[in-house]
Amino acid sequence: MVGFQSESPKPCFSSLSELRAACLPARPARVLPTGLGLDQDLPHAGLAFGKVHEWLGVLEPDETPGGKRWSPPLTLLTHLVRGALERADNAQARVLWITRRGAASLTPFPASFAGEGARDALACSIFVYAPLPEQRLWAIDLALRSRAATAVVADGTGLDLAATRRLQLAAEASGAICLLARPPWEHAALSASATRWLIRSAVSPSHSRRWTVSLLRCKGTQPAPEATRLWTLERDHATRTFALVPDVRERSGEAAPGTRHRWG
Repeated sequence: MVGFQSESPKPCFSSLSELRAACLPARPARVLPTGLGLDQDLPHAGLAFGKVHEWLGVLEPDETPGGKRWSPPLTLLTHLVRGALERADNAQARVLWITRRGAASLTPFPASFAGEGARDALACSIFVYAPLPEQRLWAIDLALRSRAATAVVADGTGLDLAATRRLQLAAEASGAICLLARPPWEHAALSASATRWLIRSAVSPSHSRRWTVSLLRCKGTQPAPEATRLWTLERDHATRTFALVPDVRERSGEAAPGTRHRWG
């Protein structure tokens, strides 16, 4: 006698919100809050671990005709590294910095690691120098797959779509967060990164430095339509704190104090 298996019951949704929630990608297992006043506008209130996040640095003036120079956002990346270490569940967790020597070196000053936190970020850091893109790709991939790193910060100059896809798979396998710094003229390069950010210098009415932080892309769950994708941060040199500056286009130049955050 031949038996027939009945079809499994189909899910029943009582509301449109339940249907929408079922269609959305699952929330990442671990999220790193930026702590810079940006998290309320991000889909998961921070940056997901197990993903690649790209940061396009600041274009610097170059006296050489036709030359280009850029600076990676070291202060921001150092701040994120400290947050990743604080959330690591392994006391032996490490941060690997993979860079090349030169004007755009991704080596932070030791003083930038100072600040609050239970872990010594400098003591937990390992620095690897690799001048060629293929050498950096190999080193980043190996670092992510080692499972010893909670975060990998690397110079991603020249990495193509296939390279970033390889790094994305490595990050997913280990659960580490990968932060790639890239020159601003690579903003149109194809990439498998989960998010892409652009950092630019901004005009400041005082002696405090300002930068704009733009979210250029966000794979998977998108920010809400009304969410902000452009923020201005101002740094107080004396206290090494950052304030989130209100949008001057909406404030008509009004200078209202923002909430200050520690940043390296």
